[in-house]
Amino acid sequence: MMKRIAIIYVLLIIMLQWSVTVSAYDFEVDGIYYNIVSESELKVEVTYDKIYNSNSNPFYKCFYYGDISIPSSVNYNGKTYQVTKIGNYAFATTGTSSSYEEPEKYLKSIQLPQTIANIGQYAFYNCQSLKSITLPKQLKYIQSHAFESCPLIDLSLPELLQRVDEYAFKDCKMTSLVIPKNVKVLNYQALPTTLREVVMLPNVPPEIGTRFSSYTRYYGGSSTTEIMVTSKTAYEAIRVNGYKIVEMLTPDSYELIYTGKAPSVS
Repeated sequence: MMKRIAIIYVLLIIMLQWSVTVSAYDFEVDGIYYNIVSESELKVEVTYDKIYNSNSNPFYKCFYYGDISIPSSVNYNGKTYQVTKIGNYAFATTGTSSSYEEPEKYLKSIQLPQTIANIGQYAFYNCQSLKSITLPKQLKYIQSHAFESCPLIDLSLPELLQRVDEYAFKDCKMTSLVIPKNVKVLNYQALPTTLREVVMLPNVPPEIGTRFSSYTRYYGGSSTTEIMVTSKTAYEAIRVNGYKIVEMLTPDSYELIYTGKAPSVS
């Protein structure tokens, strides 16, 4: 009898592992889910509805469809919270559109408030219909895999950005990108292989982070990626990765974004 009970118990555990939903938010307002990051500072992050587990492996399905607008603040229980982060996996999805029963239910566009300073790990992972996004001016940190497998073709990084972690833009589709002058860390393979031109505005090469310190400032891209820099001498170290280094010809960086080469003289 005890043996039979034990077998039934084990089977119940296995069944639970195959089909489990876990709520992942503190509250919901107008269809957007939030976690409280700091009660004392009244700050929240955007998150998702639930995690679906299959055989103990998390399955993240995006619960935000179509065109989404995130507010800069939200009222809950008589308090006003500022929205300062897009949380880990907030808009992440898995597989391709053909693998869903309702393939049209994809995030198509999103408007982020200027209060966002941090975009978490896998926040927009594999959002197959997200081809462009305007990043907030106050954004300082883009965490690992944040936009991996998004078909982004056009992106402008904000001036206050300080750190971009590994694989943040893996498998994106941009061919050119400007790295703002305040970026201190640009982690291993943060940039997509499709890049042909990168303008580096920092006066010294961004660090790659302690976790990948053995990779000498390999930011991603490819051997054909042209890196335009403020000082060829300062960026000499990244030549070991096969990048083509081109020194920009004028201190006015905004004139250099488009060519990086000497203008024609008539």
